[in-house]
Amino acid sequence: MRSPASVNKFRVFTPLEIMAFILSAAVAFIAMFPDNTLTEHVQMEKNTAVTIKYLNSIVRVNPDNKYKFLLADTCMTAGLYSRALIAVNTIHPENSAVFFRKDLYSLSILEKHEDKNAAIVRQVSALKTSITATLTTAKDPELLALAYTQSLQAKAYFAAALAAGRLSTTAGRNRLYWLGKAAYAHEKNNELKVSSRLYLQLALEEPDLWSRRLDFKKSFDILAAAGDYAGIKDALTRHAPAFAGDKHTAATMLRYSRMTGDAGLSRRVAIAILNGGAI
Repeated sequence: MRSPASVNKFRVFTPLEIMAFILSAAVAFIAMFPDNTLTEHVQMEKNTAVTIKYLNSIVRVNPDNKYKFLLADTCMTAGLYSRALIAVNTIHPENSAVFFRKDLYSLSILEKHEDKNAAIVRQVSALKTSITATLTTAKDPELLALAYTQSLQAKAYFAAALAAGRLSTTAGRNRLYWLGKAAYAHEKNNELKVSSRLYLQLALEEPDLWSRRLDFKKSFDILAAAGDYAGIKDALTRHAPAFAGDKHTAATMLRYSRMTGDAGLSRRVAIAILNGGAI
């Protein structure tokens, strides 16, 4: 007959054994799933700490750059910028596209690094100069579009704004699409005046009425969120006649003119709306 003590005995795993288990699980994952499915499974994991452990193990077994970028993404999302930088520094660029993407991640991480010093500030400046030179000399629209996507993913918003801005200056049916993307990227980069101006420009050129209304409202929403009432007054003064003929944009103009507290401006906007025939 077994004693109660022997029945209740259990074995505590050592940290080394736990890591070995995680590593073996990563090996099993890689063996079971193709690359794209494996990436989806890792991204579906909601526990960030577990995701980082799995990715570290996967990188040990399969040091593919895409897993290193995914590890950097996960660490950045968790605010672990030092660990994200370690992941990025292990990337060995096999071509210019990967080299550029690595620079984007390095810039984004260093800008948010908790221990900024003079060396990091110089590194950030050098990376911005290099990235700007690459984007301003690029001529292939597909490469610029890829740079926009990669910049957004890396949270290097200044680069995303630059890439989209280059694409928005090209003729063709996609010009307005990229103008909207540039406005969004500037907004994410906290360049709110520029973003508002681009949304307003988009509204002026947008052929679809509903999109025009949304872009117009977005332009003023951004200025209001920033508390830039001088910017609101300037935009209304310059553009009220161009938008006065539609009742939805007219309502937006009246609301924001009143928000400025400038009675004279509100009166001028109301007169423009009457002249435009919206009401």
